[in-house]
Amino acid sequence: DAILYDPASKRVFTVNGGSNDATAIDAAAGTIAGTIELGGKPEFALPRDVRVFVNLEDKSEIVALDSKALKVVARWPIAPGEEPSGLAIDVKNHRLFSGCHNQMMAIVDTESGKVLATPAIGQGVDATAFDPGIIGESAARSKNIRIRLAPAGGQACRDVQRKLMSAVRKTTAWRPTVRLDGFQHAQVLYQPIAS
Repeated sequence: DAILYDPASKRVFTVNGGSNDATAIDAAAGTIAGTIELGGKPEFALPRDVRVFVNLEDKSEIVALDSKALKVVARWPIAPGEEPSGLAIDVKNHRLFSGCHNQMMAIVDTESGKVLATPAIGQGVDATAFDPGIIGESAARSKNIRIRLAPAGGQACRDVQRKLMSAVRKTTAWRPTVRLDGFQHAQVLYQPIAS
């Protein structure tokens, strides 16, 4: 269901919903480096350092893979979040944002796997993006850092603060992929338009 390049291992990873595994491909040689059994249906994945984080939709958990050793190194339940779909990361603050089909977002610490918060989001989430560019210099020094979450494919786009105060803006239904414009900083969301 997803494909990504991991710079730490110089491998391309596919997460395969039909076979509940991930395939690692040596990017230079074009050969399969190995397959990792995930123990559930993967929906989305993203790399960070020597880790690849994967949402398992049917298990309601995130697994962390070691991209060099090609093995699962952590398995984190995200309850009360259910059926995770989109996944985004705040590298600086060690946070994963997992958009869930039960209309909440599991915010998970990338070091411990602990679910830190589960703010409400809209119906039909499919993709999630994090934009570090909207955190200004003065806000970064305070305890009230604003993080904009943009779950796409359903009704919600929320601003979430550390105190989890939010305001909803609608996005178009059934457009499952989102891309942030790093120069516009979450003012522009790109979604495909069916023709």
